[in-house]
Amino acid sequence: MSAIGHLRYATSGDPGSRQSIQPFEAVLRHDQQLALVHNGNLTNDRPLRERLQESGAIFSSQSDTEIFLHLVARALATELPLKFREVFAAIEGA
Repeated sequence: MSAIGHLRYATSGDPGSRQSIQPFEAVLRHDQQLALVHNGNLTNDRPLRERLQESGAIFSSQSDTEIFLHLVARALATELPLKFREVFAAIEGA
């Protein structure tokens, strides 16, 4: 069992949108469950979003945190810590 104790309003996209309220949740391959919060801004969010959309990603918000979630889901590694290592190499910002 895991828990997350952080809720965050959006700092990018549409801050008034309910879809942008964190945490973002997903079930990844191998039934890995992930809840993600991000306190910062990706500075390369536009090219990342475009690349993800071109490869079939569907977004429900304008939040850069959702980009982060898609990158984690698409990472080639099977273990979460290694997935995050892949993602950290692709993102810019805080």
